[in-house]
Amino acid sequence: MKRLFFALWPDDAIRRQCEELVHRLLKPGDRPVNPGNLHVTLVFLGAVGDVLESAMVRAADEMKKLEPVTIHFDELSFWRKPGIICLTSSNPDDKAMILVEHLSAMVSSLDHPIDERAYRPHVTLIRKAKQSVQTEFEPIIWHSNTFCLVESCAAPGGVDYRVIRQWPLLG
Repeated sequence: MKRLFFALWPDDAIRRQCEELVHRLLKPGDRPVNPGNLHVTLVFLGAVGDVLESAMVRAADEMKKLEPVTIHFDELSFWRKPGIICLTSSNPDDKAMILVEHLSAMVSSLDHPIDERAYRPHVTLIRKAKQSVQTEFEPIIWHSNTFCLVESCAAPGGVDYRVIRQWPLLG
């Protein structure tokens, strides 16, 4: 079984902007997210076997091509229960919400459970955070012409995220 999720993957410029912001926010005890792991989760899948993974890949191959996504991450949020600091958006992109709806419907059609909570795009920057932080920052404009299927792999000191497959958002 693999631990999988659909996500938006950053380009190098977005990754650098996030890294710079993290360095300004870090407090003792905080654990920054590895820059190579930065992403926007679209649909979390959890444990998935090979047969279901293949079915999801085929279904994503056949999915209607949707428009590129642009999310303006203009807020910092502290989520106490998981202890994270993340980028959030005061005005989530409609195209991102449509992509999530399509992916969720596709996953449900394959009889795999999905999270029923309302979708809220975010980028986790820091784990093990104990308190909220505030700083002025230029919004990070996350533009994606693709979405991907990602595997969470155990690694020394945490996890590594590996892109398994990528699909275009063509509009």
